[in-house]
Amino acid sequence: MRICSRLFSALVHFHNPTLWPNELKTAVATGCRVTPSFITEEEENELLREVEPHMKRLRYEKSHWDDAIHLYREREQRKWSPANEKVIQRIRILRLERLPMKCAPEMCVITTYDLRLPV
Repeated sequence: MRICSRLFSALVHFHNPTLWPNELKTAVATGCRVTPSFITEEEENELLREVEPHMKRLRYEKSHWDDAIHLYREREQRKWSPANEKVIQRIRILRLERLPMKCAPEMCVITTYDLRLPV
């Protein structure tokens, strides 16, 4: 389902909005999708259990090479627990179905955000 504009503005923030072309902001807004119940609460908790110990040691970065993100932490993880690998594979499949990329599935970048929506 598409994100309504009210919900989109609550979830997405453009850092230095005057530097972003309007066409790009519109493309991001119209391209955002929410897939209800794609990941269960149990799966989310399992992903967090695997990632959080490593993330806690990382400091927040203040700048990015293209100034697109601000105050972020990132890391790569190539190996997942068997339970989490199933979730990651579902994400890869969905990603490749919607936006085919010229790369091997295991090399595609998947960006996730912890979005807790009010019910």
